[in-house]
Amino acid sequence: MYALMMPVTITIDDRLPMKAGTDRTLYAKVGRDKSVWSPLYEKAFAKFHGSYEALVGGNPEKALNTIYGAPGVMINAKKITVNDLWDLLVENDKEEAMITMGCFSGTAEGVVGGHAYSFIKTLKLSNGTKLVQVRNPWSVEKYKGPWGDDSSKWTEKFKKEAGYEKMNDGAFFMPMELFHSTFGITWINYDTDRMWRTHWLKLDDNTNSPGTNRKCGSGCTRHEFTLKSEKT
Repeated sequence: MYALMMPVTITIDDRLPMKAGTDRTLYAKVGRDKSVWSPLYEKAFAKFHGSYEALVGGNPEKALNTIYGAPGVMINAKKITVNDLWDLLVENDKEEAMITMGCFSGTAEGVVGGHAYSFIKTLKLSNGTKLVQVRNPWSVEKYKGPWGDDSSKWTEKFKKEAGYEKMNDGAFFMPMELFHSTFGITWINYDTDRMWRTHWLKLDDNTNSPGTNRKCGSGCTRHEFTLKSEKT
């Protein structure tokens, strides 16, 4: 895991909290293939944050930043057009960024309110329809809207184009316009595998530039320095 963008090691044992009188874990579930990495990782994450209670709710962008050290940004759907958001999704999908979304309130199509979803891919069909495939982390589907698993819009041709499979695995397609109106927030965490990182210690810093951090406003100081590459 990462703290302040630096890797840290969390040590745990393999004991897991269980539901009383059952062989089921209390929180994260054992995988369908009997794998236990998910509840063990959850335990490490809980230790990192102090308790399991501290994991209730939260922000996917901050979670991915902790897990991967991946910096992220938040996009408010009210401040971006459908087309611009589509372009942003396509671009970051190609860059293998980790994308998550939040729905504030439940919808008639079955998207759960107060819940986070993960992004799988964008897809433009041969008829020009722009689709986004998303997944409910609960691994179950409640979506009954356009281009859902039971939608009559799926012809054999479109199924082949999309790699469509009807499975109750939490993944489903939805039109871009509905994606934009449904998910109030989209978070993007950038893939750091191809990023270089270097650290500096700056002494005798006399910077006096006002900061812009929303938590401290003009009381913050923005520390500045200039880098010059020897390569041209």
